Amino acid sequence: MKIAFIALGLIIAGLLYPRYDLLVKEEFFTNDFTLEQAGFMTSVSCHQKAFDIKVKYYTCEPKAEWRRHFFKDEGDESNNSTNTSGLVLE
Repeated sequence: MKIAFIALGLIIAGLLYPRYDLLVKEEFFTNDFTLEQAGFMTSVSCHQKAFDIKVKYYTCEPKAEWRRHFFKDEGDESNNSTNTSGLVLE
């Protein structure tokens, strides 16, 4: 019975522990970040990877694993035709 509680505790801790995603942008004046790599255990390893690939503009964004499974990211939508600038997209 103790093993079941320990296993359940480890699963919950694994889902709540934040992992870091390396987001990179090519130009300074754009707001578009692209996902370079996901799932870093520490922010130090995320920053080290950005240093290794010599990226100028990047961010290491923390995300919890349970959010990946239950919530859809804004960038995952296949229909990105929503335009807030007032211009018509064709």
